[in-house]
Order: sequence, then C-alpha cells, then structure tokens
Amino acid sequence: MGTISVTGRGDIHVVPDVTRLEISVESVFKSYEEAYEQAKSNSSWMVQILEYNKLNGKLAKTIRF
Repeated sequence: MGTISVTGRGDIHVVPDVTRLEISVESVFKSYEEAYEQAKSNSSWMVQILEYNKLNGKLAKTIRF
C-alpha cells in the first residue's frame, strides 16, 4: 500500500486593523480518509479556540487545502 502525503499552505490578504493568524500543519497519513479526518479535527479545534476567546468561529477559514 502506498503512502499519501498531504501538505497545506495558506495566504490571506486583509485590510488594515485586522489580525492575521497563519497556521501551517504538515502530516503524513496512509490514506486520504485519515488525512481528511485529521484536517477536519484541526479545523474544529481552531473554531473552538476562537469561540472560547469570545470570537466568531466562522472567522477561521481554510484558504488552501
């Protein structure tokens, strides 16, 4: 069985007075399904962190996947 490598990179262009937080996560999984589930979990954590800090969870956006 071969290995599937998933790599992500993101860029955001914003107007002044906006905070930009860039997070890069790289992992290697044996299947697309495993990689997708991990990426979904990582996104969920980011939403939870934003909401814990009284920010709208919809602020978290995946630009490139």
